[in-house]
Amino acid sequence: MDLKVQMAGASAGSLAVATYNCGLEPEKATQALHEFASNCRSNGTRYRLGGLLRDFLHAYLPDDAHERCRGNTHVALTRLFPVVRSEMVSEFESKDDFINALLTSCHIPFYFNGSWMTEFRGKFYMDGGVAAFIPRPPTEYAVKVCCFPVNEVLATVQDRVAQYERVASLLDVSISPDAYEPWPFNYAKMVTWALVPADDDMLRYMINKGRRDARAWAQRMLLVPQDAAANLTGGEGAGDIGGGAERAAERVRQAQAQREAVAEGLGSNGDGTGLRGRTGDPSVAKVTSAGMQSCESGSGSER
Repeated sequence: MDLKVQMAGASAGSLAVATYNCGLEPEKATQALHEFASNCRSNGTRYRLGGLLRDFLHAYLPDDAHERCRGNTHVALTRLFPVVRSEMVSEFESKDDFINALLTSCHIPFYFNGSWMTEFRGKFYMDGGVAAFIPRPPTEYAVKVCCFPVNEVLATVQDRVAQYERVASLLDVSISPDAYEPWPFNYAKMVTWALVPADDDMLRYMINKGRRDARAWAQRMLLVPQDAAANLTGGEGAGDIGGGAERAAERVRQAQAQREAVAEGLGSNGDGTGLRGRTGDPSVAKVTSAGMQSCESGSGSER
């Protein structure tokens, strides 16, 4: 029986779906993540991200990666000419061709290698997320996953676009960092982490969080009978990889407390002061420093 899942991804999401469908062991993928992040923190990412990513993909993906992912891994690209539009690639001639497709999907203009576009199969493209932020595979049903905290933002607009079926379907994100529990770091902070890798403790925490969020979705969909029998919810029972993640968890809790304190302060003062108006307060500065001094972790479909 072929258990390969039809998956689609853009940018870093393409790496996630490729890793899964290649059959790369989670432990090996985690090792690659930490080695990649350490290199980026030590040597920087601007203009060298593309070359470094190429080296890691060649080193960690199996030689038959293109065969394992052919037909079930849909890589989103943004084609530039004659008009900007999204394209999906799922047929690959060789491992090199497959890796080139992934690199094209990840091509952040200028930042990636100093060029604002890249050539793939004789045509010009850039980051797949530009034209298809959360692509979906050609299936009747897809579970959309996003590594950015979009749930809070989407909740404010979904009612207004519900009558527009096509638009509403684009906003149907099932799993995101703020979908099942509070998440104190905003979109801008997550983008920063996508460009400058977080420290290892935070990376381990985000891996654990991804497991909890996925388990929480499965529990909500009643896909884990043993969890339902044990009354487990909110991602309980997902397990974790340890190794310092608990230290990052404390920083996340402190950052969340700071966010809630700021929100409470703003809510109690009509003039918009409160804690935000007292950023010189040593206690506020301490919490902010402890909670925010960390710096990629990347599906259905996934971004």
